[in-house]
Amino acid sequence: MTIIGRIVLVLVLIVGIGILWGWHVWKNRQMRKAGRVLADERTQIIEGRSARIALYLSLYFMLGLLWYMFLARNLAPGLPVPETEAALILTVLFSSVTHLAVRTYLSRKPDPA
Repeated sequence: MTIIGRIVLVLVLIVGIGILWGWHVWKNRQMRKAGRVLADERTQIIEGRSARIALYLSLYFMLGLLWYMFLARNLAPGLPVPETEAALILTVLFSSVTHLAVRTYLSRKPDPA
């Protein structure tokens, strides 16, 4: 892929994310104007739990990745070592997917009586 193609791809991604964010903000404003509640107590509890669980799992993932990179560079030079950018991308993806999965799991789980 050429440099111009990469720049266009990045710009398209940025514009797309901006449009999605703007739509989300607009939708929330419309819901507030209509008098609807954006998040009830159950939703806030689920969001908090899933964020805390995702944070802890992501921290353990980062520690494991750092230890792997350290050991692969120093003790086993033949192992593949991800570059910094790849390690950051892996960490962000792991954190996002973990949060989404835990939030989905907790939202489908019935309330404790």
